[in-house]
Amino acid sequence: MSPEQQKQNEKGSRGGGKEAFGENEKELELEKKKKDEEKKKHVEEKKRIEELNRKLEADRKKKEEESKRKEQEKKKQEEEKKRKEELRKQEEEKKKHAAEKKRIEELNRKLEADRKREEEEKRQQQAEKKRKEEEQKKEEEKKRKEELRKQEEEKKKHAAEKKRIEELNRKLEADRKREEETKKKQDEEKKKHEKEKKRIEELNRKLEADRKREEEEKRQQEAEKKRKEEEQKKEEERKRKQDEEKKRIEELNRKLEADRKREEEEKRQQEAEKKRKEEEQKNEEERKRKQDEEKKKHEIEKKRIEELNRKLEADRKREEEEKRQQEEEKKRKEEEQKNEEERKRKQDEEKKKHKEEKKRIEELNRKLEADRKREEEKIKQEEQKRKQEEEQKRKEEERKKKEDEIRKQEEDKIRKEQEKKRLEEEKRKNEEERKRKEEEKRRMEEEKRRLEDEKNKKEEANKKKLEEERERIEEEKRKQVEERKRKNEDEKRMKEEENKSKELLRMKEQENERINQEVQKQQQKEEEKKLQKEKENTSYEFNSLSNPADFAIRNLLDNAENSLYILSDEEVLKMCEEILKTYPKSPRANYLKADILIKMAEEKQSNSILEQGIAQYQKVLDLPDVPYALLVDAGTKLAEKQIFRGKI
Repeated sequence: MSPEQQKQNEKGSRGGGKEAFGENEKELELEKKKKDEEKKKHVEEKKRIEELNRKLEADRKKKEEESKRKEQEKKKQEEEKKRKEELRKQEEEKKKHAAEKKRIEELNRKLEADRKREEEEKRQQQAEKKRKEEEQKKEEEKKRKEELRKQEEEKKKHAAEKKRIEELNRKLEADRKREEETKKKQDEEKKKHEKEKKRIEELNRKLEADRKREEEEKRQQEAEKKRKEEEQKKEEERKRKQDEEKKRIEELNRKLEADRKREEEEKRQQEAEKKRKEEEQKNEEERKRKQDEEKKKHEIEKKRIEELNRKLEADRKREEEEKRQQEEEKKRKEEEQKNEEERKRKQDEEKKKHKEEKKRIEELNRKLEADRKREEEKIKQEEQKRKQEEEQKRKEEERKKKEDEIRKQEEDKIRKEQEKKRLEEEKRKNEEERKRKEEEKRRMEEEKRRLEDEKNKKEEANKKKLEEERERIEEEKRKQVEERKRKNEDEKRMKEEENKSKELLRMKEQENERINQEVQKQQQKEEEKKLQKEKENTSYEFNSLSNPADFAIRNLLDNAENSLYILSDEEVLKMCEEILKTYPKSPRANYLKADILIKMAEEKQSNSILEQGIAQYQKVLDLPDVPYALLVDAGTKLAEKQIFRGKI
């Protein structure tokens, strides 16, 4: 029975009588008993259902825990396997890095030894150049003194020739006077004298022509000497050869001077012939024949001199070519030095990269060590043993390095002693060459053949040296290319290993994030379900304005709204801001903040606060999971305030 029926029965019982009242009380007691029994049954059923639910949840949780535990064990096993593999790879990489370090150090030692050797060779070459330059200067001074002496001798000779010519002219004048006195008597003798004059004039012209020719030759020789002096400054070995050729030319000039003296003697003979005019006619033919022969000899000598000049020009061209080749070799050496410097710079950069990689590897090792600390004690013992082995290896490497340094010092000492011996041998050879040159001056003709043979040998030796240098350069280039390829491969391998490790870490992080997200989602779903159940079970006046998250913090939001009528607007605004610090996506808190800002703007008549309130309404509309009623209220107020702002 319902309560209304009970009330009616009570009224009827009051109006009816005492008997009816007693019966109704009995019925009410029976009904109460039935209701109590039904309530007890319902309570027992609820308890049984709750116990079943708890058991089901406990079973589900146990299953989930077992599955998680199994997954965790699998993950741990996989991680242990991966960690062991990574440790093995790291050990292999360390060994490779150590081998590469040793190889790079050996290469650096070789490069330093080569550089020192080249510097010592350069110093030796510079010392030799200085010594040769000093010798050249001494030889030039000697040549200059000899040239001055020769010029003085030539001047004396020219003065003697002038005196002789003047004597001849005086004699001719005496003869001419004598002939004028005897013209009438000796017409025939005049003709002879005239013929003799013509002959003498021709001889004088010839002498002048020879003198001019000799002067031209001297000028040419001087020009050649200057050119040779310039060439001597640039080249050292060719100067000696040119000096020898000059001496040979001087010998030829001496021969020419002897021929000229012989001609002077012939001229003196001609003067005697003037006295013996009758005998001259007989001897003229023989003299002409001799002159023709001498002319032929002169022509032959001229041809020989021209051939020598051609040879000198050919030697000069060859020397220029050799100079050009030497310049090319110098350029090539400079380029090689530049390449070596670039290679050293690259090696330094690679060392820096290796250092950075080492640092990175050390950081990874530290991380791995931090992970290993959480592991069992057996792994710690293995790591300690490995560290001890590494320390022993490092000590052995340091000991080897010290031994290598001592060995290098000993090698340097031996090399220095060898260089001293080589310098002494070179000095001895130079002295022997000087003696040999003195002997060669005496036998010029044999030396020519020997020089030609030596030239051919030197050219062949130079060719061989050039070929050997080219082969050496090609081998060095090939080695450099191989080293670059190997380094590129090592870098690629390192990058691939780094990428793999990064990918593994990223995958682990992604899995952890995914697991955390799933856990968070499950927790959020469970909380939302609980909140939804509570929301359904409870009658909350702001249900239409609250989402599940706001429902969870309804007490805070209700306190803030209720404080609008008690506290000032600024204090309520601070409360809202504190709520938004912890729950920035709460629709109700943002909506409440917007209402307070609009209220403050109306009271203070401030456009800036109005703009803040409008922006806050807009933020409510942009938030996710906003209830429909709250969305409508915020949208209408936003529109109203925007219209109001437009009017202002």
